[in-house]
Amino acid sequence: MDNNLIEKKIMLILTEECNLNCTYCYEDYKRKKAMTFETAKEILDKEYNTIGKYDHLTIELIGGEAFLEFELIQKIYDYAFRLFNEKKTLFFCTTNGTLIHGKVQEWLAERKDNFVCSLSLDGNEKMHDLNRCFKNSNIGSFDYIDITFFKNTWPNQSVKMTVSEKSLPYLYEGVKYIEDLGMGCVCTFATGIEWHEESVNVLIEQLDKLVKHYIEYPEIPVCKLIDFNFNAMYIPVQSDYQLCGAGRNLHAYDVNGDFYPCQGLSPVTLGPEEAKKYKNYYFDDFKFSEDNSCLTCPYIRLCRTCYASNKKSTGNVEYETAEMCLFNRLCMLAGSKLRYFQLKEKNEEELTELEKYELAAIYDIQKNVLDEKKYIKKL
Repeated sequence: MDNNLIEKKIMLILTEECNLNCTYCYEDYKRKKAMTFETAKEILDKEYNTIGKYDHLTIELIGGEAFLEFELIQKIYDYAFRLFNEKKTLFFCTTNGTLIHGKVQEWLAERKDNFVCSLSLDGNEKMHDLNRCFKNSNIGSFDYIDITFFKNTWPNQSVKMTVSEKSLPYLYEGVKYIEDLGMGCVCTFATGIEWHEESVNVLIEQLDKLVKHYIEYPEIPVCKLIDFNFNAMYIPVQSDYQLCGAGRNLHAYDVNGDFYPCQGLSPVTLGPEEAKKYKNYYFDDFKFSEDNSCLTCPYIRLCRTCYASNKKSTGNVEYETAEMCLFNRLCMLAGSKLRYFQLKEKNEEELTELEKYELAAIYDIQKNVLDEKKYIKKL
């Protein structure tokens, strides 16, 4: 699809059940409950009828593990394209890959242009199986994934690699493994788990390896973990600054058809009682508290935090943990080192105005981003 089109995204939580039991899973309230087709139709009717200014609609299917409800997926897909084919529609699904075989593969391959799957793969077999075992067993799920199918069917789709404290010592190894497969890597830290002080030095070592790797192989696209738009630092932030599009251009619906701003603030994650606070909440009146240091942080637009991870980790959508604050800053520092090496290859007269601004931002980050007195919360 044209990247210049204005996108509206809806998220359908098809099931709260999963066949894996990942060590870092943030969905603490999973149960054997799935969305009905009638509920899905009502949601689609409403969203398409109110699509308004948006050029196209992305329908993201998630769980639990969405492909536990493959028959429902097929019905939703057929309904959307039968009734709303005049609108540009893209289906997207994040999956653990263990159920993508046989007839499921055949069905997906026939629809690969408008049904994209993103594989959750936590690095090589050793890393992946540290994190992602089958439910009610210690059997790792790596060998049950047809990685080649994902690579060949969606060659431009990156793999989602989540790093836990257990797999952190192998972060660089995992990124390189995925790149050697010929796939891009979106690497993120697990949230809602307890990180320890010892992890800081481990992360620094792994980030240093990544920086050296991309300096040595400049033709390889940089993984998102240390890839930043440093010019964003100069865009002013007001009290109504939004961390993401949750509740606005992103609408999530749970298995009952109830609206939540994202899946991370829905009952499967927070539990039925706590999630009530966010039912039918659009974040349209959200403002940061005046005493929130994130609002005055010069690096807020580079920060990878989100409302849901904050809520899960600290109990408040506004505040991230001290550990994540430090982890994000260490990634900014590593990214700034890499970008500096990329830009220093140019003569000064070859630099664009935007690149000169980038260098100024890089200088600021390298000098101040780890200044505990100014910015970093106490661990």
